[in-house]
Amino acid sequence: MPASLLPDHIVEDRRAAARELCLALWALNRAPTTIDIGEMFLAPALTIRLDMPCPAGMEPAQQLAQTRGFLREHGVDAHAEFCVEAYPRQALTLPTVADVWRLSTVVVELLSAPSAARYRLSRAARGIGIEWLSTVLYPTPHAPVIQPHDLSVGAAQRLHKALTQRPVALAIEPDDEVMVEVLLDDLTAELVTAANERFLLYQTDEGAIRFSTITPEAAERLADALAQYTCRMRALLAVVMFGEQAS
Repeated sequence: MPASLLPDHIVEDRRAAARELCLALWALNRAPTTIDIGEMFLAPALTIRLDMPCPAGMEPAQQLAQTRGFLREHGVDAHAEFCVEAYPRQALTLPTVADVWRLSTVVVELLSAPSAARYRLSRAARGIGIEWLSTVLYPTPHAPVIQPHDLSVGAAQRLHKALTQRPVALAIEPDDEVMVEVLLDDLTAELVTAANERFLLYQTDEGAIRFSTITPEAAERLADALAQYTCRMRALLAVVMFGEQAS
């Protein structure tokens, strides 16, 4: 008898937990190579495969034992094994959504301050509908900076909307140089206010919006501003839904 599909809300819970874990692992520079979300009854919540370079002098079996010990130490119920693909890839299978969330929490606690800042910025940007990644750079050993990745003009408009809390006007075409310049000027001013740090923005030849580097502290402040916007929008949505139900 074939296995049955799980209800949609359970599958969506698993997908949401998987997104959080993958983002945390990305910030740790361990982004999964493949992701398998269980959508059938009796299937584990999530299986991910990771490239885990083996430290010099350590046998693969020792590294696998180290991974299993780490999971046990942090109270994560997960099964770790080598994949059928060539080493150094490992597979982690997490039976429940709670296990996925637990591992996400553990990974976030491992992040350095700069990596935690880029994690929070990307997570906050995702909350406003933008996939905005970044890279930690070390121009000097003790002064890391965050390099936000390019955004499309449309994504830059959404970022501007979140910071100003004003509706977006008509969509701006990337080749509309005048309107793009206006957007960049306005967005720069809002970023400076939110992050309390200088920003430099320009449009690349390919039409993307490129950002200057910022400090981890500025990234944290910008993440706070975006998260506050998301909280306000959710509160407003709740009020609207409650009002509709009451009527």
